[in-house]
Amino acid sequence: MELSGVLLGAAALVHLPTVLAFSLPLSPPGRDWNDYTEQHVGKWRGLWTTYNSAGVERGDPDRMDTTISLSVDGKTVAHVNTLFVGSVGSDCSTCHDSVETRDIPAGQYTTETFRHRASSGCYLFGPGVTRGGDMTTELGFRLDEDRRGRGLVSHRPQANGVEPPLQLALQRIVVVRETLAAQRQTPPSTSSCWSIDRPSWLGLWRGHEMVLDDGGGGADGGLSWKEKALPPTHLRRCRCSGAASEDDDSHASLELDGGILLEAPKIVDAGKPAELSVRCAIGRKSNAATPNRIVQANVRLEALGRVVDTVRSAEGQNVRIAPPKLLQLSVHSLTPVESAGL
Repeated sequence: MELSGVLLGAAALVHLPTVLAFSLPLSPPGRDWNDYTEQHVGKWRGLWTTYNSAGVERGDPDRMDTTISLSVDGKTVAHVNTLFVGSVGSDCSTCHDSVETRDIPAGQYTTETFRHRASSGCYLFGPGVTRGGDMTTELGFRLDEDRRGRGLVSHRPQANGVEPPLQLALQRIVVVRETLAAQRQTPPSTSSCWSIDRPSWLGLWRGHEMVLDDGGGGADGGLSWKEKALPPTHLRRCRCSGAASEDDDSHASLELDGGILLEAPKIVDAGKPAELSVRCAIGRKSNAATPNRIVQANVRLEALGRVVDTVRSAEGQNVRIAPPKLLQLSVHSLTPVESAGL
C-alpha cells in the first residue's frame, strides 16, 4: 500500500522508511505505454554526471548501465540498473581485465501500473517524493538510433522546524548520457559519444507540440494529450552561462556536451507553479551548427500545496502535506524552416 505525502515533525522532517510518497496517477493504457516501449526498451550503457545547485560538476562521471526489457506478451517492462563496483587489472599480455558488477532491480511496470507519461520519444516520471523527502523529476529522451539522454532533478524542503516548509530548494541535477550496447561495443565516454560542438539554436523552427494537461477542467488525474501544429518561430534566448541577465537568476542552466540544455528552478515556492525544461539537439548536417531536429520538454508543477491532515504520535505532532502535482507537460518536436521545405 502506497501512502502519499511528506510527514513533517515539530523539530524536523520525519522520514518514514516504509512510506514511498510517489503520488503519480496511473497512465491510461495505450499511447504512453506504446511510445515508451517503442523508444526506450534496450540495454543502455550510461555515464551519470552529478551537478550541484550552482551547476558545478561533482567529481568524475559514474558508470552505470540500464536494461529495460519488454515481456513476450508486451504487457510487462522490467527495469534493472547495473552498477560497476570494481575492476581487476591483468598483468598478462594475453589476458583481459575483469569488471565486477551488481544488478539492482529498479522497477517493474505493467500496462495497469505504468506511471510514466511519454510522447515523441520523450518521457516524464514525476514529480514525486522519495523516502528521503526530496521531490524528484525525471525527463528522458531518445536522441537517435543509439543515443539516449536523461535529466534527474531533485529539490529538498526548506523547513524551520516549527511550521511546514514554504519552499523547495534545488539540491542536485543528474545527467545521464547513454548509448545502446548493441550499437557500440566500447563503454560510453563524453569524448567518444558526446563530444560535439555546441549547437546553434538560432533561426526559424517549426513543427508540432504535444500537450498533456487537464484541458482547463481541473479534475485530478484527468490529464490527456492534445496535438497542435506550431507556426515558424524563433526559440527564446536560453539562460545558459553568459547569456542570462543579472536579474534573471531564478533557474540553474546547464548547456552540456551532446546538445543538451537543461534549466531547473532554484526555488519552488509552496503552492506556486514552477517550470523546468530540457532541450535536446538531434543530429546535424556535416560541418553545420544547426541540428536536424530539436525536441524540447517543458514541465509545469506545483508542490507543498496544502496540508492534508495531522498525525499525532509518541514523538509529537506531524502534518501530512499534499504531494507534488504535475500541471502540464508539453513536448515540442521542431525542425529548421529550411529543411522543412519552406
